[in-house]
Amino acid sequence: MKQNTEMINKIKNAIAVEYQLPGVSTLTEDNIDCNGNHFRMNVEIRSNKGLSFYVCRFDTQKDLFPYFQNKTGYKQNCDYIVFAENDICLYVFLVELKNTNVSPEKQLKISKPFAEFLVSRIEAVVGKSAKKVDYKMIGIKERAQFKRPTGIEKLYAFNNDGYLLLPRNDYMDLDFIITVNNL
Repeated sequence: MKQNTEMINKIKNAIAVEYQLPGVSTLTEDNIDCNGNHFRMNVEIRSNKGLSFYVCRFDTQKDLFPYFQNKTGYKQNCDYIVFAENDICLYVFLVELKNTNVSPEKQLKISKPFAEFLVSRIEAVVGKSAKKVDYKMIGIKERAQFKRPTGIEKLYAFNNDGYLLLPRNDYMDLDFIITVNNL
C-alpha cells in the first residue's frame, strides 16, 4: 500500500543534500569507544506495512551550529533523524546509537528543538501540512543493562517525555513502535 509522502517530499526538497541519505534503511555508528577500540553498530529500519520513511544525518564533522561556542552540549546533535509518514501523521524519530553506558537521553533532548526547527521552517516556507507531527526520541544502546518490563509492549513504550531506550537489535520495526504506542 503506497503511503502519502507529502511531507517527506517537502523535506527532501528543503534539506541540503549532504545531510540526506536517500535509499538508506540501515543506521550505522562507526566509532572508537572510550577504551580506544573500534566498534560498529548496524540497525536496520523496517516497515512491513509500507510506511514511507526517509533518513537524514546531521551529526557530521561539519559545524551545524557556528554561532555557539565549543562548550559541552551546544554543538551536539543526535546521530539520525528518521522521518516516517503515513496518511495522517509525520513521525520524526530522533535516533542516537550508543556503545557506552552513557544514556543517550540528554543528547536526544538537546536535538529535539533542532528537529522541531527543521519541520517548522519547512512548513513556514512551503505551507503547513494538515498532518499531525509527532516527535519521538529513541536511544539504542549496544551495552546496556535493562530492567525488563513484563510484556513486549511495555519494553517498546515511550515515556512521558517521548523517549524510548532500546537494547541493540539488528532492526527497528517502525510499524511495531507506532502500533504499540498508538501514535
